[in-house]
Amino acid sequence: MNKMDMVYVHFTQNKQNDDIHLSEEQVLEINKRCIACHQSEYAGWLRSGHAVNYKEIFLDSAHNAMEKPYWDCLRCHGMFYDGNINNLMKLDGNDYKQWKIRDEKQETRLTIPCLSCHQMHTENPRSERYIALNDSSRNLDERNPVTALYIRAEKMHLRSDMLPKCKMFDGDKELVTPSDPNTQLCMQCHAPNFKHQAGSEDDCTVTGVHEGISCIACHQPHSGETKASCAQCHPSLSNEQIEGVNKQPHSYNIRIEK
Repeated sequence: MNKMDMVYVHFTQNKQNDDIHLSEEQVLEINKRCIACHQSEYAGWLRSGHAVNYKEIFLDSAHNAMEKPYWDCLRCHGMFYDGNINNLMKLDGNDYKQWKIRDEKQETRLTIPCLSCHQMHTENPRSERYIALNDSSRNLDERNPVTALYIRAEKMHLRSDMLPKCKMFDGDKELVTPSDPNTQLCMQCHAPNFKHQAGSEDDCTVTGVHEGISCIACHQPHSGETKASCAQCHPSLSNEQIEGVNKQPHSYNIRIEK
């Protein structure tokens, strides 16, 4: 906005917000500010699989041996990167050992910062802590979720409760899938193949006795940890049963007697 625009707004009060798109460098600077206050969330995130940099993702020899990096990788791993896959990497030939990231400084940058799943300015009614108990406007059901997916192609956030619900199948059987916003958010990156088969590609849809359960019923939101989640709902489970769940967490089918 130039100075004349500022004068116009000052006298007319006709405010029109411009769409402001942050560069990746700016996003990572904001990430530092998030961390300064949200220390516990940051500590959890550091323990998660989301705390990865470009080198760990795009120079992973095991993955590159199976599949060559392409533009859609940036949809989840590098949402805020300012170029495409060919700007990021030198991918000459078919020898994955020769592929490299063009700018060495890019190698240590985070691929999934806070703003991948959180939007800074969200439209939300006042939080409970700011509403008096006798305030007639007090309605916590109207609160919007605090998560939102950054859509790289559109350079915008979409609130997680507005994301489309994905139909999932176990063979020919359509599964019951949770409708909570955070699960819909997880499924955007932990996505199935084109047939929407549970467990395919990066999908983690739960089948078996836990069909329909939310991701965050077992996973801590920032760390992804599931420690003690079994005992939280099933305190009578034996250690052997819990070990069985840990070996096949998303398709556990034993019957738990009440």
